Order: sequence, then C-alpha cells, then structure tokens
Amino acid sequence: MIVSNKDINKWIFDFLMVFLFFSGVVEHYSIWHMLILIGAAVLIIANSSLRKLDLPTFVILFLGISLFIISSVQVLDFSIISSNLRSSLYSISTLVIMVLLVSNDQEAIRTRIEGRIKLFNVFYILNLLVLYVQEKGTGQFIKASWLAENGYYPDQCAGLFGFNATNVLALYSIFVLSLNLFYAYSRMKNETKKKFFIFYTLASQGVMVIMSQYNDNVGYYIELVVFAVFYALTVFFKEPDYRSKILHIIKYLVLFILIILVAFSIPTLREFIEDTVQKRLVRGFSYKSIGAYGSNERLAIVDYAIHKKSTWLFGLGIGAAKWVESDVFGFAHFGISSMGSYILLSGLWFYLVYVIGYSYGCYKIIFSDHKNRFAVYLVLVGLVIFLSNYTALFNNARITFLLMLIIATAKMTVDTKITKET
Repeated sequence: MIVSNKDINKWIFDFLMVFLFFSGVVEHYSIWHMLILIGAAVLIIANSSLRKLDLPTFVILFLGISLFIISSVQVLDFSIISSNLRSSLYSISTLVIMVLLVSNDQEAIRTRIEGRIKLFNVFYILNLLVLYVQEKGTGQFIKASWLAENGYYPDQCAGLFGFNATNVLALYSIFVLSLNLFYAYSRMKNETKKKFFIFYTLASQGVMVIMSQYNDNVGYYIELVVFAVFYALTVFFKEPDYRSKILHIIKYLVLFILIILVAFSIPTLREFIEDTVQKRLVRGFSYKSIGAYGSNERLAIVDYAIHKKSTWLFGLGIGAAKWVESDVFGFAHFGISSMGSYILLSGLWFYLVYVIGYSYGCYKIIFSDHKNRFAVYLVLVGLVIFLSNYTALFNNARITFLLMLIIATAKMTVDTKITKET
C-alpha cells in the first residue's frame, strides 16, 4: 500500500488532536514530545522543506541559531542547555507542523477542522463538566502529584487538560467559540438550527465565564478580549474600502460595549470583575511595592531582566537555568511566562528573533497573500508578545497548537467573508 502525502498530513494533524485531548491526563511527556519531533521531521523530509526556505525564514534561522550558540557558551552546563533546547523544540516543531500542513493542503486542513467540530464541542462540554466537579473542592479529577508540586488548588482546576493548565483550557474555549461562530454563519443554512447553535455556543461560553471565577482563571477574560481584538483587526484589514473599515470598527465597539454591560448586569460576575480581575491587573503592575509572587511575577521577571547589562547582550546564558524552573533568581515561578525567562537567560535580541520567527510562522498560515501584509504581521507580532508574556507559549506545545488553530479559524472566517462579498 502506497501512503500519500495527504494521508500523512491527516494522520499528523489527528495525532496533534489526540495530543491536545489526552496528554494532560496521560502524562508520558517524553513519548508525546518524541512523536511531535518525529511528525515534524517526517513533514520536513516529505516536502523537502529545507530546499524551499524563503529568505526571511533563512535569515531568522541563521540569527536564531547563532544567538542560541553564543548565549549557550557563556554557561556550559550541557544538561540544562539540552533540556532547554528540547523544551523549545517541542513548541517550534508544533508550529512547523501546522505551517507545513496548511502550506501543503490548506483545504484539507480546513475540512479536517470543520469535520471535527462535533468532537471539539463534545470535548468542550466534557471539560466543563469535569471543571464543575473539580471546583466543588472534592479533589476528583485532580492528581495528588499535581497538588504536591503546586498546592494552589484553583490552578489544578483545568478540566481534562491537566497540571497547571488553566491557560490551555482558556485558549481551547476561545478556539471552540471562534470555530462555532464561523460554522454557524458560514456553513449553516437552516435559520432555526443556526439560531439554536449560536444560542448553545454563547450559553456554553457563558458557563465558562461564570466558572472561571471559581478556578481563578483571570487569564480567560484577558485572552478573550485580546483574541476578540485580534479577530476584529484581521477582518478590518481584509475590508475592501475605508467606509467598510469604519463600519467594521463601529460594529465591534457597539458589540464590546453590549458585552460589558451584560457582564456588569450579573451581580456575581460584576463583583468578580471588580474584586478579582481589576485587583489582579493592578497587582500585576505593583510588584515593586507588594513583592513578586504568583501572577505578578510575569512582569517582575521582565523588569528584573531589563535592568541587567547581560540582557542587552546575550543574556545570563542558556545554561544558567531552565526556561521553566521553580525558585531561581529569587522567583518562585520562574518561567511562568516565556518572555521573562527567554530575555533573562538568552538576551533581548534572541527573544526578539524568536518572536519574529514565531510570528512569521503564524503569518504564513493566515494572510501571506494579502496586500496589507506588514500590518497583519504586526498584529501577529503583538499577539505573540502578549501570549509569550502571559503564558509559557515557547515551551508549551499545546498552547502553540491552539494558537495555530485559532489563527487557522480566523483565516477560514475572513476568507469566507471575502468570498461572499466578491
């Protein structure tokens, strides 16, 4: 039997779905990560990708590898360097896989995502049910080993996504929301079914909004707003004229105001926003006066890094510590976000090259053929910077995969909109 490249593409995409769904529970990370590396290698070899590198990709690779080597030689701890290299490769390989899958057969991947919409929603509802049980405080669906490593119970309330995975749950919820809305408005012809599906989508997201109060998942609210802005901008840049652009801005401003009004009309949600979300944001910027611990370590680590001379050269050295490690440099949660650990260890320039490369991968998925290329690319750079500051984006393959799925869905939505208008 001859296996075609299309079959390989489908199998690798389905593997990433299995990885997303089950790696949080079946915690054999060495096996999962090895399979990701194999998948990337198979696609690169099958597509002779190394011979097709465009100039931007070649320059990014050259600068990234050079800066990595220079930073590594400053502290020659080979065990830590190899650990950091592997940790980075898992997410990079996931990014490479998605870029190659989309470039090989964009329509097939689109069909794959749409064809799995029922599965995505069943898994989402299942996660909401598990999250409800977890938030009851009984300890069900939460492993003792997770609490032993991080005893803050709400951090472990992440449905079936596993250890410290509230950010993964938040991004998955946003992906399902974007996919459902795309499907409802672009594929469903029966108005009754469409209205019911939209009602189900908004109701299930409403449940997530309420339940995120109880597992302290403030990131869900912040990421929801950020991705709403991202989606609005992607559509904005595709609008054919300025009149359409202005109407587009007005429409989304009105929608945003309505959502805020509805949120503040619910007493418990209003109280949560005022007492928790606002305080968390203020606390995040007040680390100098109240001390750095927990969520406000994200900015504290960046601030600590930029005040070191080494940051403006090649960092303290990639062998100085792991990207994600507890109780180093005076931070209990070092690596809580990729931005701080990468800037401190490898230097600002390596971090910027990394962001540019990551964003370029996202760009090749969504709008590589559009006239507003640079503007769209800057939007993606901003999105990657935000996620690298709020999550361990560069060291978490699931977060990378979800980011790629959200971007692919945004492309599907915008392409359908433009097709209908033309």
